[in-house]
Amino acid sequence: MDPQKYFSIFKNFVETSSLGYGFSDLDGNVIYANPALCRMLDLEKDEDMLGTNAASYYPKDTQKMLVSEILPIVKEKGGWYGELLFQSCKGTVANTLQDISLIKDENGKPLFFGNIITDITESEKAKELLVESENRFRTLFESASDAIFLMKDEN
Repeated sequence: MDPQKYFSIFKNFVETSSLGYGFSDLDGNVIYANPALCRMLDLEKDEDMLGTNAASYYPKDTQKMLVSEILPIVKEKGGWYGELLFQSCKGTVANTLQDISLIKDENGKPLFFGNIITDITESEKAKELLVESENRFRTLFESASDAIFLMKDEN
């Protein structure tokens, strides 16, 4: 199969993915953002993001960690994976999983940062609700057990 056709298939995959895909130069200036990433950031189209600095889409504390800790790890080791807070243009903060990679040319020269972003805000909320429900059930069960124990003692 023609390599250009593979590129076309991959581009279609990235453009229709529910995950955010973005690329920046080594200074952090955005050169590509797929539609899902634009939606996460409350942007109409990728042109609104192009040329902006990727760090600006994070809360201030996360920006500092990204620039001073995470990106140096990516440059040294080739990648980093973990949870980061992400902030839309409207100020909405989301909990995300991010997979940041150093993209190199065929000679090993670093060219870009690539990032795959998964918004886990809803799954985190669901986990919290599950824990809350579990705690309520445990309290109810323990209260019922105490009542049964007390009833047995009275007889």
